[in-house]
Amino acid sequence: MKLTFNDFVRIMMYPIIVFIIHLVIAPIGLYEKYVWIDIPMHFLGGASIALSAMAMGKIMLKNKMLGKTNLFILFVFVVSVVSLVAVFWEFFEFSIDILSNSNLQIGLEDTLGDLFMGILGGSISFWAFYPKALL
Repeated sequence: MKLTFNDFVRIMMYPIIVFIIHLVIAPIGLYEKYVWIDIPMHFLGGASIALSAMAMGKIMLKNKMLGKTNLFILFVFVVSVVSLVAVFWEFFEFSIDILSNSNLQIGLEDTLGDLFMGILGGSISFWAFYPKALL
């Protein structure tokens, strides 16, 4: 598959935007001041990864690397990608906690809530944008 720079930008732009927002609000202490801000950030993170997976699917369709597929299979694929990235993000938070003696992962309830919000964001994003993303 020939991936052009524009394809790369199309695939990565939403997660990069969410990550930049994170890099802006984390150092100024907004996660500590407004504890609830973590919830929409995980939702947006899941939505951005879903949009990236759909953009990759569109590029693969365009390059004839992917044929027409069942909508349910496509949904399962996108949610699986979102779930995998959400789990790795939680591993990242755990690693930061261990290395810097911080408390990003407040506990099991917080981690499970983060995973749920990411998957919910990805699922809603899929159903809201899949016709446009894949046409």
